[in-house]
Amino acid sequence: GIDLIEKLGIHKKALLVSSKVDDTDLTQKCNKLGIKAFPKKMSNFIKIKPINLTPFDLVLIDDDDLVHTSWQVSAEQSNKNIKGYTTVDKFLSDAHLLDRNIPIFVDSHLEDEVKGEVESEKIANMGFKSIFIATGFSKKDIKRPKWIKSIVNKSFPEEIIISHHIS
Repeated sequence: GIDLIEKLGIHKKALLVSSKVDDTDLTQKCNKLGIKAFPKKMSNFIKIKPINLTPFDLVLIDDDDLVHTSWQVSAEQSNKNIKGYTTVDKFLSDAHLLDRNIPIFVDSHLEDEVKGEVESEKIANMGFKSIFIATGFSKKDIKRPKWIKSIVNKSFPEEIIISHHIS
């Protein structure tokens, strides 16, 4: 649990529920990281409300460093957090940590002639619902698979992020 809390960077929001809260090593780790711990045997007496642990507003999968830099600058100006990946497989290695409703933007033309609209099916099969194809080419040249919400240009998608947080 502590490793996951640390990886997600949610120290201040997290509550570790454990049967080992009296363990000195666990207590020291929690204190060092600022994590609150609660005894598991007491968990029946409190109401735990799940929260979205995804610390990002969107995901970008693109093999172009310039696109990542541009989106990062736009995200910072909009006070948003994005997570970038260069391949779908790298994204999939972290997918278990992400909210299934987070908007995911996949470049249509990834490295080694990989098509984003084909590779994105792996993302859809994991239960992600807001998958977009981002392209610098004409949208009409891309056949939209059923799991793709929309085909968009490569501009930072402020309006899609806003609607994601409203819904």
